[in-house]
Amino acid sequence: MQLLEGEEATVEALFAKISADFRHSSAILMHRSQDVGRMFPRWSMACRDLDDADVKALPGFSQFLEPSICTRTYFENPTRAQKLLVYFKEAMR
Repeated sequence: MQLLEGEEATVEALFAKISADFRHSSAILMHRSQDVGRMFPRWSMACRDLDDADVKALPGFSQFLEPSICTRTYFENPTRAQKLLVYFKEAMR
């Protein structure tokens, strides 16, 4: 699952590229909006071992998919992205 943010033309081109990639057999657009501002302005993509202690110590590290986390935090005032992530988390169990 990915959330794409940015200029409309850039996001459209990236989604088209992802959809055409053989590694993504069924890309589905779940939501589109023209919100002002980014939801994750400091987010950057990376691939790391999430069990590594150094990674867990990074600022912004989230244990969102851990079953022990109290999802109450996410339900008190969730954004649309958080609601989608909670749905994803429950589906992964």
